[in-house]
Amino acid sequence: MGSARLHGASPAAALAVSTALFAAGHAWQGPRGMLQAGLLGAALAAFRLRGTDLHALAWAHAAFDLGILATLGALS
Repeated sequence: MGSARLHGASPAAALAVSTALFAAGHAWQGPRGMLQAGLLGAALAAFRLRGTDLHALAWAHAAFDLGILATLGALS
């Protein structure tokens, strides 16, 4: 996103490209996984555009993943 912004992309365009790439990186999870990743990615990107530290966002991503894994463990 930072590179896109440095090259003149609007915040909305940087958010859209970042979200699309994040969702595409989760294609192995199927359409539902891509949708969920896209929603999470859009939220994280929005926080990043507002100045949230990248490390805080990485921890948020890890917490989300841990919550999913804990939920899956509880269901099995």
